[in-house]
Amino acid sequence: MKKLLSILMLLALSFSALAQQTESTEKIVTSKLSLLIGSASIADHYFTNQEYSGPMMGLSVEFGSFYKKNKNLSWELDMTYIGLGSPSNPAGTGTLKVYDGAFEYKTSYNWNPVKNLHLRAGGSFDLNLGANFDPNGINNVLELLFQPQIKAVAGIRYGWNFKKMNLNLYADLGLPVMGLATVGSKYEGTSVIINNLIPYGMLKPAISHVHFTSFHNLQGYNLDLGLDLEFKHFTFSMSVDTNNKWWNAYDSQAYKNYTFFNLGFSVDLVSRSRLTSNNRYF
Repeated sequence: MKKLLSILMLLALSFSALAQQTESTEKIVTSKLSLLIGSASIADHYFTNQEYSGPMMGLSVEFGSFYKKNKNLSWELDMTYIGLGSPSNPAGTGTLKVYDGAFEYKTSYNWNPVKNLHLRAGGSFDLNLGANFDPNGINNVLELLFQPQIKAVAGIRYGWNFKKMNLNLYADLGLPVMGLATVGSKYEGTSVIINNLIPYGMLKPAISHVHFTSFHNLQGYNLDLGLDLEFKHFTFSMSVDTNNKWWNAYDSQAYKNYTFFNLGFSVDLVSRSRLTSNNRYF
């Protein structure tokens, strides 16, 4: 029995040492699942010059870590779907079905100038795919959205450590710099691009619907303000997220402005104490 207890103790010590070594040498990946509840304000001159507004919902999944060979350079992959809602015009006589999907890969340099203060800045590649659908439309029914963008990103986070919980406040900002975007006119929407994929399509585009974008024809910002309640093995997050974008070409303007209350839950893909770890901004 004594030999068995000694073997078990040695195994426990070995696994503990291995876990500590893994945490110090491996870059732990954090995953986060979020529910988005809020509202949208949308305009698309292909349909009408009216604004459509109303409640919207969505889901977001995020993964983040530091690169294995760098202590200060981090990556983050965000995937968001927005599509649970039907914004309506001011008179309530018309609605739009809105479907948005965003895939963003970020790379940021991180600084920790003083205890509990974390700063980061970098860039990201953001691919936004979506569609606006008018269920009551006759001619103008569908507008497609394709917007690959290079963005500048930055963030700040400050926290307080308590015995069984950490409290962190944070703000994250993203600004589109350049990219591409599909843009319709009042008389021809971007859905006509589909005809280019059909060898004998009848409705060939009369104008170009894919444009280079920068500050002259596409502006916007993403701003997240929130707090993390960080426990030993998970983090509960609450934030207010704004996702705004405006673009134009020809005789048409469009914008999508989202404001969400974000409820998130984060865990590490390898279990460890989140209260004592310094290897994270996520």
